[in-house]
Amino acid sequence: MWSPLDRSRNRHLSIQGRQLVRECESFLSGQYPSFLQTRGLPVPEWAWLSLLVHAPTDALVDQVAGGPARQYRDHLNVLWRGAVALLAQELVIVAERAGCSVGELQRDVLLRVELGWDRTPSGAPGTGPSRVVEEVRQALSRYRGSSHPR
Repeated sequence: MWSPLDRSRNRHLSIQGRQLVRECESFLSGQYPSFLQTRGLPVPEWAWLSLLVHAPTDALVDQVAGGPARQYRDHLNVLWRGAVALLAQELVIVAERAGCSVGELQRDVLLRVELGWDRTPSGAPGTGPSRVVEEVRQALSRYRGSSHPR
């Protein structure tokens, strides 16, 4: 027989499960910075990088066009948004010049950057968008300079 405490616990676990699924979906669709911002949470550096790695091409093109400004209200997030817009533009240009899709570049180039990202420990100050810009540009440059099959 279920007690009220058991039902309450199950309901709480169900709510937590749905929240976790929404959070994972936002990460995998490149919307994690927006997800965190709407909840009033700080956006870590790696989340901005995840936007570039996981967002669909049309969302990246929106970033190039300036994206939805209402999502990023504070100064640091506006700087990040500008860096992401710049890198999204470069990603689209490199894909066009290489004759490949943005998705291929995300998978072949940016995913490696993301997987090798040296995450700053919680509570430690980040280095800002310049490091992400530099690392992504270096990875795209190596890709352009490599003998990729195009």
